[in-house]
Amino acid sequence: MKEKIKTKKILEIELTIAPILKERGFILIDVEVTDDSNDTLVTLYLYNADDTSVENLGKINKSLYPILEKIPFLGDRFSLEVSSPGLYRDIKSSFEFSIFKGREIRVICEDGIVITGVIGGFENNNLTVILPTRETITINFENIKKASLNG
Repeated sequence: MKEKIKTKKILEIELTIAPILKERGFILIDVEVTDDSNDTLVTLYLYNADDTSVENLGKINKSLYPILEKIPFLGDRFSLEVSSPGLYRDIKSSFEFSIFKGREIRVICEDGIVITGVIGGFENNNLTVILPTRETITINFENIKKASLNG
């Protein structure tokens, strides 16, 4: 599996909002920036182990918007969406395996084998999956073609 490469815009957004997210107990999972001829859409995928309710995400949206307005390439021509990662999120980076430890996962290996189980952990570039039989299997990050949360 290859790590998602971050653009300068995404890195600038991440650095700008990091202090607020940390203060409020959120972890930034992903940032998507979609440029349109009239508007830019910034979508933030946030995780909070205690509360990712719509109400809590709405509050963080309201506090982040004025901060993002100060970023020159966004200015006043952008829309902001804040979302939870979702029940069936495609895993896009290795750090997500640690964040979602204990959640069900579906992994497709480079050789086509499909493994379903619970994330046991991620260490030294290896994902541990606890199978339904309670056995564990270790998969090197490089051998993962695709992984997604499984509900």
